Amino acid sequence: MYEEDRRVRAFILDTSVIIHDPTCFDKFEDNDVIIPFVVVMELDRQRKEDGYVGAQARIAIRFLEKLRESNPDMLHCPLSTGGQLSVFGATKYLLESVNKRYTVNDNLIIELALQFKDVNDAAYEKIALVSKDMGMRILGASLGIITENYESDLVIPERLWSGVFSEQYLSVEIPVISHLKSHNKIEAAAFNAMTIGDKMLGNQQYAIVKDNILGEKPRTKIVKNSHGIVEAINDEIEVFGIKGNNARQRMALDALYDPRVNLMLITGASGTGKTLLALAAGLAQTWNPKGDQYLRYSQIVGIKPIVPVGNDIGFLPGSKDSKLQAWLQPYFDNLEFIAETGKLREGVISKQSFGEWLIQEGVIALDAMTYLRGRSITKSWIILDEVQNLSPQQIKTALTRAGAGSKVICLADTTQIDAPYLDNESCGAAHILRVFGGKDMFSHVELNRSERSYLAGLAAQLL
Repeated sequence: MYEEDRRVRAFILDTSVIIHDPTCFDKFEDNDVIIPFVVVMELDRQRKEDGYVGAQARIAIRFLEKLRESNPDMLHCPLSTGGQLSVFGATKYLLESVNKRYTVNDNLIIELALQFKDVNDAAYEKIALVSKDMGMRILGASLGIITENYESDLVIPERLWSGVFSEQYLSVEIPVISHLKSHNKIEAAAFNAMTIGDKMLGNQQYAIVKDNILGEKPRTKIVKNSHGIVEAINDEIEVFGIKGNNARQRMALDALYDPRVNLMLITGASGTGKTLLALAAGLAQTWNPKGDQYLRYSQIVGIKPIVPVGNDIGFLPGSKDSKLQAWLQPYFDNLEFIAETGKLREGVISKQSFGEWLIQEGVIALDAMTYLRGRSITKSWIILDEVQNLSPQQIKTALTRAGAGSKVICLADTTQIDAPYLDNESCGAAHILRVFGGKDMFSHVELNRSERSYLAGLAAQLL
């Protein structure tokens, strides 16, 4: 069936790979891509769905249909990389019996992978089943099939760019902090020439610098290397009574107030203050109770993927806004905290929460990822929450919605990935760091200390 002189590798794709990346067909170099026919059946069913999965399936089906136009039998379809794509296993017998014999399509995909391996083992250097589904990879391996994760968009977390200098302190020669205290900034080249050892502060990175004066307590300063200048940040920023409780939070507030930063990623475990800082800084720049200052943004737009934790509670009654409130309750909780801390309840109807009042006044709009496609959001403070549960394709969809004058703040806790086919090597947070790390308009701060409560911090650390 397959050309015996082509000693290349064959990759059999599971549906999860194609939904994760519908452009994956051209990412296997000059090797052969094999699509089990049941995968095409699943894509055909999914393309009729609303939302993200349906959109991804439609992209893939359109690509396969274009190949079919010049290759009616769907065998050895040439790919742009030099490889070939074939649909395998589409026999009348299997088509008639698929619904009778298989309760789970995964089982048929694995059987077809075994059949393909038996028939074509001698023709290929390697035959592998590629899946984003860990269970399928384990099951396939137990049956003697080489199984692999889809690696085109994987990143190694340890090699990811970080917006904060990796060690606790960056030691510098004695004159540096004195210069920063008097001039507040220094050229990056001169600063890096005065760091101790071979340590250097990269572009768009924060650090706590420390000098050691013999017999005296070391002096420290929080700095940021931005646009070729190392600046001492304003670590006394206070917004509605909320200040940075630790150095990382003060770094985050600095980036949140920096108009040169259009995209920011705040990572950290539960309780470290990601949502609170993003909302407080955004509210201060979109809503002015006294009306006596210029506002940089017209509204806050809070967006969150709807990925349930544990068993889904099913359909919720009411309008879209009332349904979304259950998913977006963390925003309301944090806004109540901001209202109490900043004494902001004046003018709010007593029966309303502060968050509900801000929505009614048009200061805040809350939405789900499902409704983003086709939008253009201008001059807005956009909070994109739980990006660890978004795929690279979803991140692209979200970030390309940002119009002129908007700033996007992405929040992520990579210890809480609930999407079934994502991990900390392929999730949206890793993708953002891989693509934007070190660019002038991007900033990243990882919050590493829980400030919610002693219990919350201990639970995040131990459980």
